[in-house]
Amino acid sequence: MDVNTWNLQNVKTNNYFQFFEALNIRWHQEFDGKVKPTDRFDNIFSNLHFFNYSLWHEEDEARRDDVDDSVIAQTKRNIDKFNQRRNDSIELLDTYILSLLKQHPGYSESQPLNSETPGSIIDRISIISLKIYHMDEQTKRTDVNADHIEACRKKANRLIEQKNDLRKCFNALIDEYMNGSKTLKVYFQFKMYNDPTLNPAVYAKQVAQ
Repeated sequence: MDVNTWNLQNVKTNNYFQFFEALNIRWHQEFDGKVKPTDRFDNIFSNLHFFNYSLWHEEDEARRDDVDDSVIAQTKRNIDKFNQRRNDSIELLDTYILSLLKQHPGYSESQPLNSETPGSIIDRISIISLKIYHMDEQTKRTDVNADHIEACRKKANRLIEQKNDLRKCFNALIDEYMNGSKTLKVYFQFKMYNDPTLNPAVYAKQVAQ
């Protein structure tokens, strides 16, 4: 769906969790994820989840102690790369939502900011979908005892509760934007350690050479 065909109402009613959940099922069966062009609003959702999905599995690999340190080092570099792209995707979501808000007659730029943006809530929903998927996997294991399965089932239920609460928070925030009681700002932040000109551990060594 092109961004121009979206409006604030379908931003509210879109079932982001269901979208991410479907990707989790598909990608764990046969991974075909890839970065898509960012000229489409729905592509940004897919890209955000691609980066979170990739981060999740890289973080798993980073905890291994049965591989060479060089493997862990490369994994850490992958984590940095995916995390930067994840943050970029959150800002793109916020940018598109802000462009829709500016066309809404009830929106006001003079109102207080919310500490969490719509894009960051969608990011949390993406991550929690991964938590639920993998926690549910734990309840289906046959190599663990009943206590492990029961504990994971309770955690999965708590995660589902959190997911539902996050969706309510997201819709409430969009309503606040639409009725003019909150405003949205995109800061285009960056991670200094990923920029060799801003990371002293990198540029100091280059200067010394």
